[in-house]
Amino acid sequence: MAQYTVPTPAGAFRRGIAERRLGRRVSGGVAVATPPHGADVLPGRPRGALDALLHRRQRKRAGAALEGVMIPNHVIEYLEAHGIPYRRRPHARAVSGSELAQSLHTTGYRVAKTVIVSREGELVMAVLPVADRVDLGRLGEMLGAQVTFVSENDFTPAFAGCEPGAEPPFGKLYGMPVVLDDTLIDADRFIVRAGSHRESLEMSVRDYVELEQPRIGSFAVMPAWAEAASQREART
Repeated sequence: MAQYTVPTPAGAFRRGIAERRLGRRVSGGVAVATPPHGADVLPGRPRGALDALLHRRQRKRAGAALEGVMIPNHVIEYLEAHGIPYRRRPHARAVSGSELAQSLHTTGYRVAKTVIVSREGELVMAVLPVADRVDLGRLGEMLGAQVTFVSENDFTPAFAGCEPGAEPPFGKLYGMPVVLDDTLIDADRFIVRAGSHRESLEMSVRDYVELEQPRIGSFAVMPAWAEAASQREART
């Protein structure tokens, strides 16, 4: 690949800057044509130190523009392989369920979260509204075995390519049984995590049930503070 050099004498250096602004460059005292800024001599190969810097800046800007599109390919491929319609929903970075609902301007009962629990050593996906919490007693009765929460460190390796806390609710994709709280059945559509804190998926609840064939029951309860507030409101 041809190497472009900047002359060292001061006059030549200033002349080189002027020539470069006009789309030409000085090499060995001779002006030579230079490819336009942003175009590489060889595809993907920067031309020199200055061009390498510009190249990195361009890539950084492009990366920032695409920062919100981070759903792992295998999640999308799984849905498309089964013919499941979906809508991608980019949003501001949202780690907690309440942040996600707020960023999408919807209720916490239309957004689902995936909680990983253990049933006698077997990992199980519990899918419920982000506004609620899992009642282990109810879930254990539903599954007919003792159920415990699982440390994030123990199940994160199973979700390759996904951000921790954004586990997709697709048990068949990850080899886990799924239980679905019946409060989510009331909605036509819901929003689910898809491996990213910056983009989620909206899909039909019916399509999800047909795809995953989850066990459906009641195991979600309101957080203690919400339950107390509801009781106070009922007394007034």
